[in-house]
Amino acid sequence: MNSPLLDYYPILDGFLYDSRLKCDMRFRSIALQEYEALRRSRGYAQRIVTVPEDAGHTVIPNRNVFRYAQRVLPGSAFWAYSFIAPAGQFSVQMRDNCSDETLFSEVLLGIPSKSSQIPLSKLLIIGSPGLIDFEICSLSGEDLPGVQFLLWGGEPKFRGGV
Repeated sequence: MNSPLLDYYPILDGFLYDSRLKCDMRFRSIALQEYEALRRSRGYAQRIVTVPEDAGHTVIPNRNVFRYAQRVLPGSAFWAYSFIAPAGQFSVQMRDNCSDETLFSEVLLGIPSKSSQIPLSKLLIIGSPGLIDFEICSLSGEDLPGVQFLLWGGEPKFRGGV
């Protein structure tokens, strides 16, 4: 299919359909360059990790910690997160279960009904055995239901891994 528009503005980037993509030292172009290998790979399926899985029935006690372990396929890659919570202040920490290395640690404010994706500072690749420990701590003075942390990424379609 020939289009006169495509003749003048060829698509240089099939992920964003952007014909003007160049490195202009801004976050978007630098992040796209960092994720280039992942974007061009065909062996990943979308994966969204939700902690806790059922936020409606999970209550985080006041000034206490909710701990949760989630299994993912080794080699899974995550690039963004979302945090849904009632108004309040929380601390979220994510660690590799095997090495006890901290993968993500942040103090977050709960903003009701806001679930936009927030890019991580770098691409997180999960190694073997693929077990992630999460800790969500409420810094509020009351028990809070409806808190949920979402991790956006992809997992290998094959059963191999790192």
